[in-house]
Amino acid sequence: MIREQYYDTCTMHAPALRCALDTLGPEQLVFGSDYPHVPGGIDRFVDILNSVGMSGEELEMVGRRNALELIGVEDTTTVGEER
Repeated sequence: MIREQYYDTCTMHAPALRCALDTLGPEQLVFGSDYPHVPGGIDRFVDILNSVGMSGEELEMVGRRNALELIGVEDTTTVGEER
């Protein structure tokens, strides 16, 4: 199923990310990568993603599955397998 719009999670402000999750739902969000280009940026961004109270399933959707579906790539990993 193709959804109408997806939104990038590129924010370093946890309340803004929480608002996006509450408003749009994790189904409409994809992991954003504009900011973490600075040293240590990706770690900080992941910490923010982890701080907003998403379940493991929601983190999987935002961090991987939504993007794969959007670009039409099948996820060939299995549960517990390293990526």
